[in-house]
Order: sequence, then structure tokens, then C-alpha cells
Amino acid sequence: MMTHTQRIGVSLAAAAFGLLAAMPVFAAVTPDAKDPKSKVIERSVSGEVVVATRRYLSVEFAQTKDASEEMLLPVNEDTVYERLKGVQDLNRGDRVKVVYEQTYLPAAEPGEDPQILKTVAKTVTLVKRVVVNAIQSPPPGAGETE
Repeated sequence: MMTHTQRIGVSLAAAAFGLLAAMPVFAAVTPDAKDPKSKVIERSVSGEVVVATRRYLSVEFAQTKDASEEMLLPVNEDTVYERLKGVQDLNRGDRVKVVYEQTYLPAAEPGEDPQILKTVAKTVTLVKRVVVNAIQSPPPGAGETE
């Protein structure tokens, strides 16, 4: 069984791997996102919220017995929130669907990966709210004496 610290380490490593797997290339040189050769594609990811800040949303989208895969998505003032007021309303464990946009340069040579220039969350939809500190009410008639 893994300790809490080990799970965090595995989760962070998986998050880094998830970013690499989800975004084919991180180049040392980042050209202007307004490059006339750049293209834009819309994608989506569904999963559980790991961390939500005013600038980023981390979504766990795959999990195995020993690790999980996360995607870190930037959010901004143009990000639209459905079924919630904003990123501040998200809790760890909430299920969400995020539609995000990636700006990229196509591969220069056959067999090369495209170069990702920018990724940003366009729409965050709350699919299912996690129950936090739920207080269960006793069933009707419980505790009554005759």
C-alpha cells in the first residue's frame, strides 16, 4: 500500500507524463502563436478535478492501479463555465468536461510531431459535483420512542 507522500509523488509524475502525452511536443523555441502557418484544433478531456486555481485546472483523465494521468489546462477571463460560477467553485473530485483549444504548427518533416504553441480551456462544464462532508440525516422515524 502506498503512503500519502508516495501517492502525491506518483500523481505529480503522472501529471507531468500526462502533459507530455497529451501535448506531443515542447520545443525550446516558441514561435509567435499568430504565425500564419499555425493551426487551431479544439479538443476535450473529461475527468476529475485534482487542483483548481484562478489560472489553471488540473484534470485526472486516466487512472491505473499504481498511477494516474492528469492534464494541466490554463484558464483565463474568456473561459466559459457551465453549471458553476467559475473555477473557484470547483472542488477536488468534481467530474468535469473541459473543451480546450490548442494552437500548433504542423510537423515540418514527415514523422515529426507538431509543435504546440498554446493551450487554453475554452469551456469547463460541471458533470457531477463531489459530495464534501455530507451530513447524513437519520432515516424517518429513527430515534422515536413509543
